[in-house]
Amino acid sequence: MKIEGLIKNVPNTIFGEDYAMTNHICFMMAKKEYSLVKYLRKKMLAGEITSDIQLEENIKKELKENYSGSELMGVQFMLNQVIQLLATSLNNFDKKKNNKFKGYSELEQYHSISGLIVNLLPALTMEYITNKL
Repeated sequence: MKIEGLIKNVPNTIFGEDYAMTNHICFMMAKKEYSLVKYLRKKMLAGEITSDIQLEENIKKELKENYSGSELMGVQFMLNQVIQLLATSLNNFDKKKNNKFKGYSELEQYHSISGLIVNLLPALTMEYITNKL
């Protein structure tokens, strides 16, 4: 599925205000990349991705289908920004003992998925470069 069709920031009333604010900032900061993260999480929740191996395969597939090789470094930069924002938000919520709200665990999952994507990007970028030579 193409990410362009997924780029929506539909408010979800089942989550709390803290989730909504963090989610909104991530979405505004890195719309396409954050949409990919949320799309992968949605597939996990639907049972379409049930293992780490399937998650990695889905990440690679989506990146290859939705980004040119020359865009991959930009994806890495944007997702690092998302990771930083999510980590800061999650740490602040923990410090305030505000980690029981609806959506906290989703933000944690978005952080983990973003990190996995960033970890896979150097190899995909190198694959693109070596295939171009």
